[in-house]
Amino acid sequence: MKMYILTLLIASLTTCNAQRTIETIKFTTGSRGWNNSVIINKDSVFVNNVRRMQPASTTIKNVKTSKKNWESLLVLLKKIDVEKIAELSHKSKGSEVDAAAISRITIVADKKEYSHSFDNYSPNESLEKLLTEIKRINDEILKDK
Repeated sequence: MKMYILTLLIASLTTCNAQRTIETIKFTTGSRGWNNSVIINKDSVFVNNVRRMQPASTTIKNVKTSKKNWESLLVLLKKIDVEKIAELSHKSKGSEVDAAAISRITIVADKKEYSHSFDNYSPNESLEKLLTEIKRINDEILKDK
């Protein structure tokens, strides 16, 4: 009986993310002089780049999400326990004293938001591949100005 309960517990833990419905993936980064936001869901990718320093500029793009891009993000998210990303450590705390841009990855799953904040482009190592994919999608959209 104990072995049966233990097996059920392990099975439920390993399928935790598989049962979640990922709705949106958000990445924001910025400082006083600029900010960048990328919001991705199954249907669209919204990119907002604002530079307040000279020369000031704003780029806003909203495009259809490719099936390939959405699926690549979902594959990476299956390896991450989204409920625990807020608890993940980060490499530096420079943004606390204005020495680095502050960044955040937010995952919306089953109508709940889970976020991890970090400096610049340096998240916890368990989120690095996800951030790399988000940046690739962002750059792909911005190059098609």
